[in-house]
Amino acid sequence: LLRKKFFVKALQKNNIRINDNLFLDVFHDQKKSKARIKDFITKNNEVTVLLVSSHTFATYAIDACRELNREIGREISLISFDADVLSTFSPHITTISQPVDDVTKYLVKLIDSKIKSIGRNYRFLYKPKLIEKKSVSNIT
Repeated sequence: LLRKKFFVKALQKNNIRINDNLFLDVFHDQKKSKARIKDFITKNNEVTVLLVSSHTFATYAIDACRELNREIGREISLISFDADVLSTFSPHITTISQPVDDVTKYLVKLIDSKIKSIGRNYRFLYKPKLIEKKSVSNIT
């Protein structure tokens, strides 16, 4: 939910029109999620890229595209979070990588400070990195 929230904020900040019908909520139930993704792709032919919020949902999207005979990187682009797991997939999936080491270090500091002052809340904003692979292309 946070990834979607910040994605929407970025769209708004850049004056990009938001179409709520192009956001798809999927579940951790693989069968239901794959069916929803397939239905979404079939009904929205104008969609040329899927941006998914986790490697789990990326695998559902990959399976859905294969079942629809839609070639990722040629007929539809795919971008996901969580780079490590997806590095073994073919085509190699473009990902938004998170600085895991930085997040881990900050988490330790956060826990320590929370123990010392339970009433305070802290936030940590990190800079992700786009790792471009073969799952994205210029599709017209």
